[in-house]
Amino acid sequence: GPDTAERKLRFHMAYWVNPERGEMFFAKKVIFVEGETEKSLFPFLARTLGCYSPDVSIVDCGSKFNLPLYITIAKAFSIHYHVVHDEDPIPDSIPPTWDSSKITSKRRTYRLNVDIAALVDDSARITVSSPDFEDISGVSRGQGEKMGKALAALEHFRALPVSEYPAALVNLIRRVYG
Repeated sequence: GPDTAERKLRFHMAYWVNPERGEMFFAKKVIFVEGETEKSLFPFLARTLGCYSPDVSIVDCGSKFNLPLYITIAKAFSIHYHVVHDEDPIPDSIPPTWDSSKITSKRRTYRLNVDIAALVDDSARITVSSPDFEDISGVSRGQGEKMGKALAALEHFRALPVSEYPAALVNLIRRVYG
């Protein structure tokens, strides 16, 4: 069609729904997450907490900015879903090292919270990690930078007894798999 925005949306839908993400059409419940850390860690934690279900599919949306696309698809196909994303708040005091483009980018990311919340329908759930997933999980940012966030998170929780898992994270895993 002549509408460029609509053509772009359809292109992205076709591009981003690859075989791995396509499992959302066969799951009883889909959890849309921002990235590979949650995609890797959620099933691991659910198994250790005894609430894992193979009927729940975790879909790595590639970024917070792709969540609206997946929510739109889920709604169009009446897929039962739960969205998990970071709040990404803007600090009260903007660091002096941030230039105007970084400030604009951070504001855009934070404003996306409103857009996502508006898209999620009443039958779905949304969980916002505040300020972000790394903070509620307790995984060292330094380790994340060194090893990659997903591997650092898996290594962190493999070394911890379940009794030492952060309560907020345990509640999140039980909520998304429940």
